[in-house]
Amino acid sequence: MCTHEWLQTSYSKVCCVCGVEKRVLRVDTFSLNSAPLDRGYNRRQRFKVKLDKLLGLHSGPTSTDPVWTYLQSQKSIITTPASVRYVLRMSGLKNKHYDCMRIFCDAFTQFAVPHNQLATYKYLMDMFDSLFMLWNTYSDRKGFFSYAWLLRYFLTSINSSLLMYLKPQTCKSRHSKYLTKLAFIQSRRKGEIPDYVMLDSHLPNV
Repeated sequence: MCTHEWLQTSYSKVCCVCGVEKRVLRVDTFSLNSAPLDRGYNRRQRFKVKLDKLLGLHSGPTSTDPVWTYLQSQKSIITTPASVRYVLRMSGLKNKHYDCMRIFCDAFTQFAVPHNQLATYKYLMDMFDSLFMLWNTYSDRKGFFSYAWLLRYFLTSINSSLLMYLKPQTCKSRHSKYLTKLAFIQSRRKGEIPDYVMLDSHLPNV
C-alpha cells in the first residue's frame, strides 16, 4: 500500500509515487475583495488584468482608495501620463497604482491615444499566449517575465503610442536579462506556431 509522497498544486495534492490525486479547497485570505475560494496563481489572468487597465477595460482602484481624492486635488496641473506619474511620485501614497495610468488619464485629463481596442487586445493576448507556451515548454521555469516589461516589449515591437501610459524602462540589467531569456526560448521553437502570434509580428493596420 502506497504511503504517498504528496505534491501540492493550487487546487489539489498529487502523490508522486502512485499518482492518486485529492482535491483541496482553500479559502483565499490574500485579498478581502477576492473570490472566497483560492483559484491559485494564473499568469495569463495577471497579464490580462494589466492589459485591461492599459486599454481602459478596467475600473481601476476601489472608489474609497485615497488616490482618487488626491488626483482630483491635482487635476489642474495634470495633462499627460508623464504629469500624472510625477504627481503620484510626489504624493506619498502607499499604493500609487502606476498600472492604472490609462484609467487616471481618462478620468482627470483630456489626453487620449487613438487605437483599435479590440484588435490591440487580441494581438497582445496572442503575443502573451505564444510566449507563455514557449516558456512552459522550453524554459528552465525558474522565473517568469515582469508583466510590465512584457507589455512594454510587445508595444515597442509594434511601435504603439500606448507606450506613453507605461513607466519608462529604468533597469538596464533586468532588460538585458529578459531579452536573453526571450531569445533563448524563441530560438527553441521559432517557426512552429502561426505567424500572427509570433513575437516579432506587427499589428496589422485596421
